[in-house]
Amino acid sequence: GDTLPLLTTASDDEPLPSTSAGTAPAPADLPNELLPGPELNDEILAILGDDLSVVKEYGNDIQADLALRLKHLLTQGMPKEIRKELHDRYLPPGNCNCVGAPELNLEVKAAIPDVIYKRDRSIQAKQKQVGCAISCISEALTILLSRENKDTQIIKLLMDGSRLLCDCQHADSVTRRNF
Repeated sequence: GDTLPLLTTASDDEPLPSTSAGTAPAPADLPNELLPGPELNDEILAILGDDLSVVKEYGNDIQADLALRLKHLLTQGMPKEIRKELHDRYLPPGNCNCVGAPELNLEVKAAIPDVIYKRDRSIQAKQKQVGCAISCISEALTILLSRENKDTQIIKLLMDGSRLLCDCQHADSVTRRNF
């Protein structure tokens, strides 16, 4: 039979139906829990609070070909061969080797249940990939910073991306320590 995906993503093409003022979707198009009822006055709407499903904030659009490729990677994943090639290409920098995923202490490994070890390995694999991304962005930043004419807008964007990835790396390390 038909199966539903475990995860879905919001899309500009698929706005959520609104049941407040405005055009309500036809009842046949809505699940029972979204069927329109009587119009609610402003006082009742204020009590219910903001309709968070209506407001979606997105950043600036990116170049169309880039968006297509990123969407594919986000929905289909990266082929194993390409992932390995990128991991081999973007090693942790020698002067910032903490970018990589920490190894599990052998004593801890021996003391934890197999299910916890497998979970740790999964997080570690993700950390290795995030570390490669940080290394890649760091190489780009190093090139930009070595140029006489520094493009501060691009440097800021890349540095913000690096900060976010480093924070993810740190959060995963904390999670692994808490097993």
